[in-house]
Amino acid sequence: MKEQIISYLEGPRDYSQGVALYEQFGPNRMLKAKFRQLGECEMTRGTLIEELRKLSGMSEAEFAGMHRKAHHIPSKAEQPVSPAPVRMYADDLLIALASRLGVTVEKLVSDDFVKERLSQSPDTEQVRGLKEELENAQSKYSEAPETVRKAIRFREEFPFLRQPDCPDELKVLVADMFSAYDLYRESHRMLVETPDDVATGETYLWAKTAVENFLENRQMWEELEYYKNNGEILGKAQAMRQAREKQEISSLTDLELSKQLGNAKSNISKGKNELEKAPDEEKRAKAMEKTLKWTERKNLLEAEMESRKKKLIFHRRRLEIKRASWLKMGTRYLHPCDRSEAGMQARKLDNEILSCNNRLMNLYE
Repeated sequence: MKEQIISYLEGPRDYSQGVALYEQFGPNRMLKAKFRQLGECEMTRGTLIEELRKLSGMSEAEFAGMHRKAHHIPSKAEQPVSPAPVRMYADDLLIALASRLGVTVEKLVSDDFVKERLSQSPDTEQVRGLKEELENAQSKYSEAPETVRKAIRFREEFPFLRQPDCPDELKVLVADMFSAYDLYRESHRMLVETPDDVATGETYLWAKTAVENFLENRQMWEELEYYKNNGEILGKAQAMRQAREKQEISSLTDLELSKQLGNAKSNISKGKNELEKAPDEEKRAKAMEKTLKWTERKNLLEAEMESRKKKLIFHRRRLEIKRASWLKMGTRYLHPCDRSEAGMQARKLDNEILSCNNRLMNLYE
């Protein structure tokens, strides 16, 4: 075992090969699952290498001074193109397992279902594997915050929202909720890794509130339930009209968004002047309608601008964490290949952070 691991550590340290080694010799089942589910990233790669170092019996000093063997590096034409790893969260895994077994997540994690399912077959390797999956599912669900449980119920209630043929009006209606939910899950994960991160904590609370407010909006539930039962759009909710307008606003560039916001404010000011000078009730009503229309437009434009700012700030924070990780890696490992790669990745992230800052400056002008 030790010879195989040391040979791997002396080489280019391909992630998938390292995972296969840990699958074979590693004792921690949770880590095995994490390496498979999360795919290759700075965190999983660093953890994998460190766990393999421990299994090899090498000290940190021996590992840092290890001589890396030269290997042939295939050209780009030779290298197979593999898809980027997909991050799987607990709710994704729960829904996938429930769908596979033909039940809801709530039924999946019930003691009665687990007992019934396991009692149907003799004790085999396959049944033991299913038992482990069901017990893990119960554990994940019991640990999940109530916001995640509500979102699971929502996704199971309206599965058509993820289908390609779902009407655009409904997709737009829930787009912000799903965006906020993705942000909520990611910021929650980052808080677990860096619990003292104030900026991430603020993002987490904002995203959590956005998700919960949506799930409590009865007008939107009525629209979705009507489509689910009738295959047609109800269209009563004011949110449906706003959803179409939001779709148009979301396609604007940052510059166009700023210009339209300025235009809306100007029209509100004009409407107020017309309201004050209106000689009769008819013109007063028209001025009032105009002012309300542009005020609503301004609110949507400002909401889009704030949403972009928050997403950019959160994205920038993620980039900064990645950059710090690469810089730390560059000082931790002594091999020139590792330092060079870490420096290159850090410079690339510097450019992405600069791009975020430039966009934020434009949005704050």
